[in-house]
Amino acid sequence: MAWELSVDRRVCIGSGFCYGSATGFFASDGTRSRPRAAVVAPDDLVLEVAEGCPVGAITVVDRNTGATLAPSP
Repeated sequence: MAWELSVDRRVCIGSGFCYGSATGFFASDGTRSRPRAAVVAPDDLVLEVAEGCPVGAITVVDRNTGATLAPSP
């Protein structure tokens, strides 16, 4: 099982919430967030951070089903 992780850089405001909370999954490029890897092993922390993004810039998709796991609809 694997998840696709992305950050919409047009939406990201660089608040630092994601890379401050989940440094293993996100990093800053100086102004915006980016995923450290496009595909990650499932981890509840990724979902928590995606749901907590203040502008909803983080998307998590299950690679096996194609279902969007976060943000919640």
